[in-house]
Amino acid sequence: MEKKTSIVVIVIGVVVLIAVILAFALESGSNSSLDSNEILRINNNLYYKDEFEDFIRYTLYSNNGDMTIDTEEHAEGATEESIFISECLDNFYTLKTYEIIAEKENITLASGEIDEVNNEYESNKEKIESVGLSQDRYTYFASLYSLVNKITSNPAEYIKLPDGVYDSYVKELSGDDAKSFTYRIMQVGYTEEEVSGESGEMITSGDKAEKQEFMNSLVARVKAGETFETVAESGDTRIISSNGGYTVGKSALEYSAGVLLDQKIGMFTGNTDLSTAIKKTASGELTEIIDTGNAFQVALVEGVEDGIVGGAKDEVIQALLNESYTEIINSYITDMEVNYSVLSRIKIQ
Repeated sequence: MEKKTSIVVIVIGVVVLIAVILAFALESGSNSSLDSNEILRINNNLYYKDEFEDFIRYTLYSNNGDMTIDTEEHAEGATEESIFISECLDNFYTLKTYEIIAEKENITLASGEIDEVNNEYESNKEKIESVGLSQDRYTYFASLYSLVNKITSNPAEYIKLPDGVYDSYVKELSGDDAKSFTYRIMQVGYTEEEVSGESGEMITSGDKAEKQEFMNSLVARVKAGETFETVAESGDTRIISSNGGYTVGKSALEYSAGVLLDQKIGMFTGNTDLSTAIKKTASGELTEIIDTGNAFQVALVEGVEDGIVGGAKDEVIQALLNESYTEIINSYITDMEVNYSVLSRIKIQ
């Protein structure tokens, strides 16, 4: 079902810019109900000028003293300093938004994560103090960034889909899209290098043919009774998923909802032939060997189940969260206000 396979399997970055502060400014105008010490209000939470100035110092520390800017997103003629301060405000807003979410959902850092922040301070104490940042302020902002990373690296664990979104999505799935697959993948890469023959014609180096024979031998070993897991150690690499993306390394059992299988495998190889092969292979059987253009791949299908279940269900939920993540995060914010008069008077020390 075409509209159902359009959701994107992605990894959300460490810091997600939740909203463009300027949009709120256009709605609220230049007037502000905040006093001269208050720079930002989110819902009923007030944030003060001195804390924001310390956040600027924290950002300068993180940037090794540089003002990192993106001039394409700002008005022509704006100074480097004003752009940097504006971007700091966006990031400050993001951190505070996640802090509100963490409080509402009771999300906290583990003791080991707190220890990492404290150790980082001790290792960089002199550099941190050189930008005028106290230990308390440093550990506070560093802890908030760790909290953002914790939530965004695995949002399905902390952020819930709105009621009905998942059920509505899977209700329309049918055929292979409505199945769950568990499998292992083995890969042998090759280089089809072209070289010049005696008469000037271009010929292949033979590496591909050698690797084809090698893959054939690995498949034969599996069919002869060796476990796929053992034989795969002899392969060049195995493709594994990592937080929704792909890396290359040793693999445990993989899973996927049929509706996402093409995207998941195609994301890494640019080729969906292997996912197609998985869908037509019975449980307990090997797929045919697939030539991706730079590697040979084969999969052992260990399970095919009707319905979206187990790890495949988690995968679908993750994909749906990725698709509507910003909207969900913004739902925690009912109102906000920026004191642009105070913002305009802040200078980089």
